[in-house]
Amino acid sequence: MKNYPLQVLVVIVFMVFSGSNFADTYAHVFNCTLEEGKTAEDAHAANRKWLKWVNANVDGEVTSSSGVAVVGDNKAFLWVDTYPDLATWSATQTALDTKEGKAALKDLFKGITDCTENRLWKLTPTE
Repeated sequence: MKNYPLQVLVVIVFMVFSGSNFADTYAHVFNCTLEEGKTAEDAHAANRKWLKWVNANVDGEVTSSSGVAVVGDNKAFLWVDTYPDLATWSATQTALDTKEGKAALKDLFKGITDCTENRLWKLTPTE
């Protein structure tokens, strides 16, 4: 069963509470589970390294957070990476694909999380 409505809800709640401006905001949402014996803190430690590298190597303010199920499958969670614009998302993907990006982040999440699908969402405010 797909959790697209849950993804959208998590993204919207995150954006509201973060105080971000919705204009031209993009959210890259990953559906994930923790690998056997791993904790949310293990995943966040890896994600902190990823986020630090991205913000040091990409000109733009990238943020990242996770969403956990309140009801239902509590092993599932979402990574929600937000970008101020599509150019920053594109620059991030390009940086991650460089020799330096691959060397710095190779296998960072391997053995910690299993992310089976992802989508890039454009968030548009209702006026």
